[in-house]
Amino acid sequence: METTTYTIRADPGFEAVYPLSPSDLQISPRAIRQAFIYLTDNHDESKIQNLVASLQESLKTLLKPLDKDKGQTKTATYPQLLGKIVRPKDGSLPHIVVDRSSTIPFKVVTRPDINFGNLSPAQRFPEESIQKADYAIGLDDSELLARHNSAVQLTFINGGFVLVVQIHHGITDGFGYAGFMRQWLRRTRALMAGVQYVEESVTSDIHDKAELLREIDESPDAAGELNGLKTWETLYKEATLKAGKSSLMGSSDIQSKIFWLAPENLEKLRAEMHNYTVNRPTMFESVMAHAWQCLTRARTDSTAVESTTSSGFFSVDMRNRLDPPLASEFFGNAFTAVAARLPLPALLLQQQHSTDAATVISTIQVTLRKDATDRNLQSINRLLFRQLKAGVYPPANLLEQDVIFNSWEHLYPSLDVMEVGVGKFCIMRNLSPVTPSYVLVMPSYGMRQTVSSGNQYPGGIELKVHLLRHQMETLVKDEQWLCYVSL
Repeated sequence: METTTYTIRADPGFEAVYPLSPSDLQISPRAIRQAFIYLTDNHDESKIQNLVASLQESLKTLLKPLDKDKGQTKTATYPQLLGKIVRPKDGSLPHIVVDRSSTIPFKVVTRPDINFGNLSPAQRFPEESIQKADYAIGLDDSELLARHNSAVQLTFINGGFVLVVQIHHGITDGFGYAGFMRQWLRRTRALMAGVQYVEESVTSDIHDKAELLREIDESPDAAGELNGLKTWETLYKEATLKAGKSSLMGSSDIQSKIFWLAPENLEKLRAEMHNYTVNRPTMFESVMAHAWQCLTRARTDSTAVESTTSSGFFSVDMRNRLDPPLASEFFGNAFTAVAARLPLPALLLQQQHSTDAATVISTIQVTLRKDATDRNLQSINRLLFRQLKAGVYPPANLLEQDVIFNSWEHLYPSLDVMEVGVGKFCIMRNLSPVTPSYVLVMPSYGMRQTVSSGNQYPGGIELKVHLLRHQMETLVKDEQWLCYVSL
């Protein structure tokens, strides 16, 4: 194994301080870490030699300071990646600091002992084949995260390469991360092709956090409903203990697996769910209803109390839901969760409690369609922030009955936007720290209804599921789960 670590700096260097919004400040110190897998052949050898330099040069073009005079830039830039989050000892709010010595570690590793086939492309690149010890060396070190908001590792293997990019979750969410990646890959492709990159003008400020700081009228006589906020207030009132950070967060006791729903199974599932609701369910609503029921069965034992309520927390991207909306390419955290609540009997498939599918799908639809409004989302976001400042964590029992649902399906709109100018993009794998009882729709690259062959994305959608090991063992044997889902 050969390893070289470069340091990427802004040219010229600069000093700056960037604020964090209440949405940013809700995030515990952790990273978003994605692995992008590429296949190469003998014809790519000459281009591979240029890849390291092209990635580094294109990255530098995205590290310019923000325009202080205009409050926005004409071109995309992400200077926050250079800095680090500083938490002042005087109790003032944390913020991002960039100084002239700020750098991004860029590690290049050569592993000729690893073949592309070791990544198991025929099995859709299972996560166990993409080990952090090989492709993200030291990136989960808390000290590294405290010093650097971003870091990169490019690993060359026999027949391909893996690009791992880590960004501190405290400065952006998965949508902001993906916006940066699309920009970086686009610029790298131009350099690899030897053509002039044409800067795309930014029509709105992707760093403007003003809407996330706007005051919200939560009075009873204010226009609009705040049912989403009321649900969260009820959850906090019913919580008997302060919910602390899970001791199993990132633990080996939690297992992660990626499941696949073929295009035809997606349509069958949507049609099945449509039998129980007048409003045709979306793909996300259908899949989450199915997952919520099946995960509940996998986690519920004979000692479960029938009066227990399960909460489903649906992560909602607020960019286009606020009024006025944020910039579509907004870089920062702009998500919050709306909560749906169901009694365990409505979710369980047992002889004494037949599944009330109509209740499940209708509850999800009402939550996502009526509670994910500007005022609800802003109010929920403020409530979560206030509670965290008071030391009260969200009342989510993720080790027992509650579940978090999220979707990254549309982060990357096509396979073409993932190309880097050499080799062929295959798939992305999420190497971020695991959260218990988390269901994530992985990117589908615009191929939800397409079945492809070869080493690239197979079409349909992928579901990444986190469960305790014994619960995962139950889930993978669940006949109802396997009606639509396969490993």
